[in-house]
Amino acid sequence: MIIIEIYGGLGNQFFQYSFAKNFAIKNNLELKIDCLTNYNNETSILEFGLKYFNIDDKLATIDDIRKVKYNNPNIFNKIKYKLRNKELPGKAYKISPHCFHEDPDNNNLIEYFDNLKIKKQAYISGFFQSQKYFIEIADIIKQNLILKDSAAGANLEMLNRIKSSNSISLHIRRTDYLNKETLYLWGNICTDEYYKNAIKYISQKVDNPTFFVFSDDIEYCKNNINPGFETVFVDINNDITAHEDMRLMSNCKHNIIANSTFSWWGTWLNSNPNKIVVSPPIWFNDGQEYHKKIGILCDDWIKISK
Repeated sequence: MIIIEIYGGLGNQFFQYSFAKNFAIKNNLELKIDCLTNYNNETSILEFGLKYFNIDDKLATIDDIRKVKYNNPNIFNKIKYKLRNKELPGKAYKISPHCFHEDPDNNNLIEYFDNLKIKKQAYISGFFQSQKYFIEIADIIKQNLILKDSAAGANLEMLNRIKSSNSISLHIRRTDYLNKETLYLWGNICTDEYYKNAIKYISQKVDNPTFFVFSDDIEYCKNNINPGFETVFVDINNDITAHEDMRLMSNCKHNIIANSTFSWWGTWLNSNPNKIVVSPPIWFNDGQEYHKKIGILCDDWIKISK
């Protein structure tokens, strides 16, 4: 059994699931999803978004998690580790979610996980932000990441409008990227100048474009974003219905993305064979060599500087 810990926003949940699905298939083991650790409490401000998608892998139970993550420790070991304030050892192959530099023990993490063979069980935790972790099962991932329910109401109207125009999604992420704790890492990459240059580039390639703006701060966008073409500010969803925005974004014919896993997936799930994707040239302000090697930025994207 492989158990994947799910945490973070929808984009990161997609990366975690996709890596684990491929990893489980390679090792011929059942995959289960741990949504209890991070989403089964009232303090969680994020949504377990995978539940809306065409995923038939089962959810891990508390007993599954204890068995795989902690190897069914006896009561004496539980007390010993509790007194020492340490986590119990178990079958946990883990990449630190905050480690953006190369792992000194593994020069190529993708190759490392390709060669890692698990006979019985493993508990996996990490971000795994690269299509290289699952590209060989891309068709399976795309099939599993189809929403269970059809679009309805305002979302159906917006979807029809997107499909009937030369639609370009434009994603702007602000809120948490403006916090002083994270600004140094993700901030000042997708600047106003970046979006101006991206709009200029793509509008020269697409006739009669319509820009569909997605953002966690849509009011800011309404007051500050003016592509100079027909523009629709998509303000019909919220954090709970982010999966609907993902569907709308992925149905746009072309994409301008932020350094955000949400718009990364909106682009990757876009099935238009002639799509133009514009992205920033870097993903964050630290650890560039690591992510350049892992490859979160896809080779066929157009990288536009700020």
